[in-house]
Amino acid sequence: MIFSERQPNTIGDREAEQKMKPRLDEVAKLAGVGIATVDRVLNERGGVSPKTALKVIEAARQLGIGRVLPSPYRRLLRVKVIMPSHRTPLLQRLARAFKYQSVQNIKTLVIERVLFEERNAAAVPEMIRKGTADAVIVFVPESSTMIEAIASATSSGTPIITLVSDLPTTPRLAYVGIDHYRAGQAAGLFMARMARQKKFLAVCSSLKYRAEASKISGFRDSIRAELADTPPIDVLEGDAWPRTTCDRSVGGLYIAGSKASLALSLEPWLSTNPVVIVNDLDEEVQRLMHSGAITLTIDQNPEEQASRSIAMLLSRLGITPHNHVSTMVPFTIHTRHNIAQTDGATASLPSGRGAVRQSV
Repeated sequence: MIFSERQPNTIGDREAEQKMKPRLDEVAKLAGVGIATVDRVLNERGGVSPKTALKVIEAARQLGIGRVLPSPYRRLLRVKVIMPSHRTPLLQRLARAFKYQSVQNIKTLVIERVLFEERNAAAVPEMIRKGTADAVIVFVPESSTMIEAIASATSSGTPIITLVSDLPTTPRLAYVGIDHYRAGQAAGLFMARMARQKKFLAVCSSLKYRAEASKISGFRDSIRAELADTPPIDVLEGDAWPRTTCDRSVGGLYIAGSKASLALSLEPWLSTNPVVIVNDLDEEVQRLMHSGAITLTIDQNPEEQASRSIAMLLSRLGITPHNHVSTMVPFTIHTRHNIAQTDGATASLPSGRGAVRQSV
C-alpha cells in the first residue's frame, strides 16, 4: 500500500493555503512566538512548553481560529475557590456543587476550596494573590484592598470570576450569579401586594457584600413604586436582628441575608403573622414554608452558578471549545406549593408553638 501526501493541485487549494499562512503569522505575532512554534502547537507536534502553548491557543482563538488546547499540553488545572466559612444554606449548597464539579471534571481540574472567617476578611487579598492556581473564583466582601488584589492577580495572568456577589470595578473575567437588584424588586412586589400592614423590615448580614446591598436597594425601590404613599422601610444589618424587639406594626419581613437560624429568628414574629420573604432554599426553609412561617423564597440556584463558573474557566483556559456561557443565572421563586413536603414539616418551629399559616 502506498501512502502519498496530498499536494495542493487546484487553484482553490492554493488559495486556502495562502490564506492560512497569514493567519499563522498573525497568531505568532499576537502570541509573541515564531511561526514554527505556532505550527507545532496547532498541529500537535509537541516540543513546546504548556505555558507557551496556552498563549498560542489563546491568540488563535482571539483571531477566530477555534481551537482547544491540544492534549500533549494538558495537565490538571488548579482552581481556587475563596468563600466565607459560615454555614448558611447558600454556602453549604455551593460547597456541595463545587465538590460535584470536581468529580465531574476529575481528569481536568482540581478544585481547592479556601474558607475565611468574615472577621478575618483582611487576610483574603493575600489569599487571592498567593499560590499557584490557574484560576480563582471568589465570593468576598467589597473593599479597596480586595479590588487591588484582584487587579494584581488578573494583571499577572490569572483569570478571576466573582461568584454570588459581584465586584464590578475589578478587571475580573466575569461575574456569575443572579441579578440581585431584580431579586429584591421581586420581593418588594410580592411584599407590597400581600402585606396587610404597610410597614416593612429588611434584614441583611452585611452591606459590604454588594449582593445584599443590591437586594435591599431593589426591595425598597419596588415597595415605593408599588405603593402610592411612601411606606416606612427599616433596614437592620448584622446578626443581632433576632434579638431586637418584635414590632407588631411590621406587616412584611424581608430577609436578604442572615447567618442566624431562621426558625429561632422568626419565632418571636409568629404571633404578629407578617409576610416573610427569604432567599435560598434548604430543608429548614422548606419546613418553615410548609408550616406557614415563611411565605416564599427567592432561590439563587447556586448549583448552576458553580457549573457555569467552571464551564467558563475551562473554555477560557483552552480545555473545552469556546462556547458562550451566560453569566447571569436566573433566580427561582418558590412557595410551599411547588416544593416537596418534607418529613416533620411543622416540627422545625421551636418551643412547641403551633404553626401560623400564611395564605399565598
